[in-house]
Amino acid sequence: MVEVLLQPVDNGYAITATIRDEKRVYVNYKGEMRK
Repeated sequence: MVEVLLQPVDNGYAITATIRDEKRVYVNYKGEMRK
């Protein structure tokens, strides 16, 4: 299951991604949109 939330903010984008697979991974990124 992959759930991604993308919201525009003053300085860029706020990305909250929750990925559930064999390995549980949680990513919460706020700020400029970049890898």
